Amino acid sequence: MTTENLRTNLYQTHVDLGARIVPFGGWDMPVQYPSGILAEVRAVRYAAGIFDVSHMGRLYISGAKATELLDWVLTGSAADLRSGRARYCLICNENGGVIDDTIFYKLAENHYLLIPNAGNRAQVAAWFQHWIDKKFAGTCQVEDRTISTALIAFQGPKTPSIIDRLCGSLISDLRPFTWTETTMQGAQLLVGRTGYTGEDGFEVLTRATDAKLVWTALQEAGAVPCGLGARDVLRLEAGFPLHGHEIDENTTPIEAGLERFVNFDKNHVGSMALQQQRN
Repeated sequence: MTTENLRTNLYQTHVDLGARIVPFGGWDMPVQYPSGILAEVRAVRYAAGIFDVSHMGRLYISGAKATELLDWVLTGSAADLRSGRARYCLICNENGGVIDDTIFYKLAENHYLLIPNAGNRAQVAAWFQHWIDKKFAGTCQVEDRTISTALIAFQGPKTPSIIDRLCGSLISDLRPFTWTETTMQGAQLLVGRTGYTGEDGFEVLTRATDAKLVWTALQEAGAVPCGLGARDVLRLEAGFPLHGHEIDENTTPIEAGLERFVNFDKNHVGSMALQQQRN
C-alpha cells in the first residue's frame, strides 16, 4: 500500500472486515478476507459473493456522433446495439494491439457507459479524446464519473432471488448483457446482468455515497465479501482474459483467441491490421 493509491468509498468497510489490502491498478483494494480465497470462491460458485469493483472506470460518452465514435474506437458494433443492452468488445490501437477490453452499455440514443479496467482508465479516456479531437470534434464528449460512483459485483446462483427481494422487483427477469434502473433501500441503482466470474449475477452501479448502504444490504442478505484473489481464480476458471496478462498492446484479439469479438463488417481503428492478420 502507498498513500499515492486511490481508495474506494468502501475502503474502510474492507479494513473493518479484516481484509488484506494490496495495491492494484493504482488503488488500494482487498485481495482476500479472513475466510480465505477458496472459501470466497466456493461462496460465488454455490451461493452469492460481493466484490468491490469501484476501481474499474466509469466513462460516460455522449453527443450527436457518440455512436459513430464508439463504432470507430471499439471492435464491436454500437450502431446495432439497442438501448437497455450491453456488449463486450475490445479497444485496439492502429496495429491491432489491445489497449483494453471493456463492456459498454447503451443508456439512450447517443449516450453510453463504458467500463475500462482500473489501470487503463486514463489511457482509454485519452484515446477516446484523441479520436474526438481528430475525427469528431465538437460532436462528442467523454465524462469520467469513476470517483463519484461505485460499482459492486454481486455474483453467484443465489443472487437473482436476493436482488429481487432487496429491490422489490423482478430484476431476475433481466437477460444477460441487459440492464435496468431500480432502487435498494432508497439508493438509486443501475443494474446490469453482467460479471467476471463465470457465474450468474449482476453488477450494481450507484452513487459513491450510497456504496456502503448497498454493500451492507447485500452482505446482510447473505452475500460473502470477496477480494481480488477469488476474482482472479474465478475468471481463470471461466477462461476470461485480464489485460496485462492474456491481452495487451502487443497482442491482438486474433492472437488471444478473441476474434469473435471483432466485427469485420465495419471500419475501426485496428480493422486494417486485424483483417490482414486474419487473412
